[in-house]
Amino acid sequence: MLALVGAATMLCTPLAGRLVDRRGPDPVNLVCTLGVLVSAAVLTAGARGGALGLTALILGTLLLDVAMQSGMVDDYLGFSRSNNVFSQVLPSRTRP
Repeated sequence: MLALVGAATMLCTPLAGRLVDRRGPDPVNLVCTLGVLVSAAVLTAGARGGALGLTALILGTLLLDVAMQSGMVDDYLGFSRSNNVFSQVLPSRTRP
């Protein structure tokens, strides 16, 4: 069951990359941060045990993995974009 979490993450990260391209890294980063916080609450509910606890653990792990991987895509694309901006202006990269 937990192996399906990785498959869901592979399907969601290209969507995060498209959102970063369309809206920029800041809104995606905010959603990813909120996703991590919500997943912490869901994982805490998993401490109850039983079928409900197992379901909470699976859903919390799914949400945490998707939010973290999407945040990494956001950070990578945001870094490469800012790196391209600084590569255009030579004096900003070197000191006289």
